This record gives sequence, C-alpha cells and structure tokens, in this order.
Amino acid sequence: MTRTIFSLLFASVLLGLLFTCGCSDPYSGAKQLLKENEEKWIEQSKLFNRDYTYTLQINCFCPTDITSPVVVMVLDGQTDSIVYQSDGQPATNAVFDDINTIEDLFAIIRDAINEKVDKLTVEYDANLGYPKAISIDPMENAVDEERAYSILDFAILK
Repeated sequence: MTRTIFSLLFASVLLGLLFTCGCSDPYSGAKQLLKENEEKWIEQSKLFNRDYTYTLQINCFCPTDITSPVVVMVLDGQTDSIVYQSDGQPATNAVFDDINTIEDLFAIIRDAINEKVDKLTVEYDANLGYPKAISIDPMENAVDEERAYSILDFAILK
C-alpha cells in the first residue's frame, strides 16, 4: 500500500514538473528587452523633446514604394514628414501610416511577440534604446512572408 501511494505521489510530481517546464514563455527574453529599451527610449527622448529624424528601410517581398528607403522626421513625437531618400518625394503608401515613429516600431515588436512569430530578432541602440533592426519571420516554413525593418542615420534634432 505504501509503495502504491509513493508511486502515485512520484507520478504526480513528475507530471507537475513536465507541465511546469513545458509552460515556460519562449518570448520572456524578448519581452524583457522590449520593456527595458522602451523605458530607456521614453527617458532619453524627453531630453530632446522627441524631435528626431531617421531613415527607414523595409525589407520584404513588397513593391518598391515600400522597400525604398524613406526619411522620417518626427517633431514632438508626431510625424512631420516621410519622404523617399532617393528623390525627396512624399511617401504616400499607407504602410507608412503605422510605422513612422519609434513608438510604432516598438509596437511592431510587441505585436510579433503577441502573435508568437516563429522567429524575432531585434537589435536595440545601446544609448537611446530605439530598435535599430527588427527581423520577423511569422512562419518558419512559409515563403516570402518575412519582413525586416532597419533604422539608419538616426539623428536628434535640436
């Protein structure tokens, strides 16, 4: 009888450990980095009134009006202009409506985590915390759905 109780107890503990180990969040590291860098960005961007400019390069299986680099100017946290780097013409594709501030890029990372994409790689700026490069692969074995965002030539406006 004691042996049966011991066996049942052992089996219960073993099952509990298996379920506990299987429930760990594979995105916990990405969530922590996002939180830390978003907080750093919020604090640091106050020092320059959230006035900045940067070049955004989107890499995806998309038309050139999306993948051509654009220069984004943000004043007081609001987008002032988005123009193509090559000719200075306004970028009118609706995709830029949702990704034109650093806060929007943080939201892309958060959405990728919430969607539990197969692969997410983010490189953050060590001083200001903004995402310098974001690479998202929603489905590992799917073709042409990957996308990447590169933030180049970031500059604080004074």
